[in-house]
Amino acid sequence: MDYLVLPDAPRRPLHAPTNALADQLAAFATLPPDDQAALLKVLDALVTKTKLRALTTDAS
Repeated sequence: MDYLVLPDAPRRPLHAPTNALADQLAAFATLPPDDQAALLKVLDALVTKTKLRALTTDAS
């Protein structure tokens, strides 16, 4: 309602979209360094798996 009364008030969306990844990345920053390293290894493994799957699918 502020934006109706005050000319410089910022407008907010009626329904803010959720961004689960951004929320998780914010939480990631609060983890201990060893947990962060473990999660990065898991992410690296998943990315590598996807790349290998793409290579083997293309070769078939």
